[in-house]
Amino acid sequence: PAFAQTQTPKPPAKKSAATKKAASQPKKPDATEADPTTRLERELSELTHQLEAPSTANSAEAKLETIAKAHAADEYGSRAALALGHYELGKAHAPKAATWLDAALKHPGVLEEYALFWHAQALRQAGHNDLALADLENFRTKFADSVMADVALQAYAEAAIATGNPTRAVTALNTYAKISQRPNLLLLRAQAYEKTGQLQPAATDYLAIYYGSPLADEARLSASRIAALSRQLGESFPTTSVAEQTARAEALYDAHRWREASAEFDALLAQVTAPPDAQHAQLRVIECHAADGASASALTNASFSDPDAEAERLYTLSQEYRNEKREPEMLTEISTVAARFPQNHWTEEALFQAGNYFLVLLNRARAAEYYRQIAQNFSGEKNAPVAEWRAIWTDYLDQKPEAVSELEAYIQKYPTSPNLPDALYFLGRAAERANNSGRARSFYVKNSQRFPQTYFGMHSAERLKAIGSEPIEPVAVLSSIPDPPPLMALADPVPTAATERWQRALALRTVAFDSSAELELRAAFASVPSPRVILEAADAAIDAQHFAAGISLARMAFPQPEARQPSEMPDPVIRALYPVPYLPIVNRASSRNNVDPMLVEGIMRQESAFIPEAVSTAGAVGLMQVLPKTAPHLARRLKLRYSRARLFDPEFNLSLGTLYVNDLLTQFGSPEAALAAYNAGEDRVEAWQAERKFSELPEFVESIPFSQTRDYVQIVLRNAAMYHLVGATSESVAAADPHPRSYVPPPTPKPRPRRAASRGL
Repeated sequence: PAFAQTQTPKPPAKKSAATKKAASQPKKPDATEADPTTRLERELSELTHQLEAPSTANSAEAKLETIAKAHAADEYGSRAALALGHYELGKAHAPKAATWLDAALKHPGVLEEYALFWHAQALRQAGHNDLALADLENFRTKFADSVMADVALQAYAEAAIATGNPTRAVTALNTYAKISQRPNLLLLRAQAYEKTGQLQPAATDYLAIYYGSPLADEARLSASRIAALSRQLGESFPTTSVAEQTARAEALYDAHRWREASAEFDALLAQVTAPPDAQHAQLRVIECHAADGASASALTNASFSDPDAEAERLYTLSQEYRNEKREPEMLTEISTVAARFPQNHWTEEALFQAGNYFLVLLNRARAAEYYRQIAQNFSGEKNAPVAEWRAIWTDYLDQKPEAVSELEAYIQKYPTSPNLPDALYFLGRAAERANNSGRARSFYVKNSQRFPQTYFGMHSAERLKAIGSEPIEPVAVLSSIPDPPPLMALADPVPTAATERWQRALALRTVAFDSSAELELRAAFASVPSPRVILEAADAAIDAQHFAAGISLARMAFPQPEARQPSEMPDPVIRALYPVPYLPIVNRASSRNNVDPMLVEGIMRQESAFIPEAVSTAGAVGLMQVLPKTAPHLARRLKLRYSRARLFDPEFNLSLGTLYVNDLLTQFGSPEAALAAYNAGEDRVEAWQAERKFSELPEFVESIPFSQTRDYVQIVLRNAAMYHLVGATSESVAAADPHPRSYVPPPTPKPRPRRAASRGL
């Protein structure tokens, strides 16, 4: 339904607007529980959140109706009516929704545009497009800078077309300056043009979608119309440039839509004649066929005079051999590309992949040979910092005497590298082995102060507990590490230019329109950068269950939190960075399966960003990303009825996920190895542990050959440690969503790629 585009359904029992504002801004003298306005805002917030729970919806609806009628002459009655209208619209009760939204428009206050927009949507839902058109015309006149301007324009154009006024739709859509970036609006304009008989402009729009947004759903819809209009217009059909066709083909290639990409590059071959362009297209066709299952013979037999095309051919051929486990042939092609094109970026990529190949095989010496070639010959290129680090780490594991000087040189060369906490920790360990405790303390103190919220920063703090923090020996290399950016003043007044949107956002939050409040605050921040505004946007995102967005927004307000002591973090920042949805369920499941609940929160934060409907590209499902092939066995052990649909149920998913975590902890004996197995599989971790006798767990973690798994382990353990440090307080438990509503599995959940493990989040 149209209303779902700007408002996400809300869970019950969220923290009230008054409580949230108290956490993010100083209280005004009259903002007390005794203040009738504050009490009314609190009641509105609680009731509107309760509308989403079947067990409380009827009672909440009745109470909201009472408020709407009792306050019919003021803005708070209007807000209650707005919430009721939106609620009825969601149930497809258009006449009832329109009645409430009529009432909301009598005293709308700062939320007039929302009442007007949803009133128009109620009219459209009831089939009164002519009346809706008048509402939307009014909306576009009065609220041109609304955060709903785009969706209102779409609604206006749809209503205009539905009432037989496509010219009005075209006129309105032509006023939108960024229409080329919105394939949905371009498609509407193309359809409107067709209905007015303007076939050439229609074809131009369809082509713009097809070539400019090739991965959008609208591109598929445009394809059939392009074919039909091409037949109708003949020689008058608009042309497209080679650059546009190439951009579409490359986008399809990058999306691994091999057959479509191959067809596009085949079509390009009939138009391009210059050797670089023609050879590039030829290579792409061959690569698409190889990726789609054809043999590598076409790559073997081809040859290109263009250096970049030939270098890419050799690189691609080496990777085909790698996939086929033909190591000698792979290494031959890598040697060939390196010899023929020593400075080409494909040579750098080939060397890096060769290093990775041997690293996965745990042949670190061979891997380091390739990594060192990158460090020596491609310094400053994208893979150089990682390659050099991996070569140095091999020397450290082998306890080569030059490893210490290499680590220090690495810090000087790459002072902002994400591997800095790792380097500092292992320099400290090397100093300890050399019986130089003062030098070790220098590295540990720097690491625990500069990177306190990282796995290795936290381990540095643990080492200081063991060897003490004083005295220390000054180390010159530490001065090359830059300080973190200064903290921003989160309590500064809201800038005047953002006041209108700020007030509107706060009003929206009193009626559970947290998604809309987030959009208002984002828009305010875009025009007037203000940490306080973006932190309030983070809080709204968390309440709207946009947890990943909330975390990202909180990082904007509080940059580089991993470089801050937890004591420096204000409560609203902690709430946004480390939300605790489902905490009661987590506690129950963790208790049953003897797992640390904060570890479970840390896993969910990284695996699914707390989205119950999350589905990874590998098919893992739900909050803890449980694999359907593992789930039936776990369910039988718990004597639970299994179905894949139940994996979307938070309670069921957490029951199975925590049991599996307990199994891994029992099997591997440490959270580090258990988490590595959770991410990469048990067999791999057994092989990694068997490689050598690691002197400590951090050494094992740094030696994990999969970048994603190595980062995943560190992030989840950091998450768990932070949850313990900040504490799941009684207030956070009260704010956590217990989700008492009846569970109904989603009919067809949309896949959401699992978060790639990264140090960024």
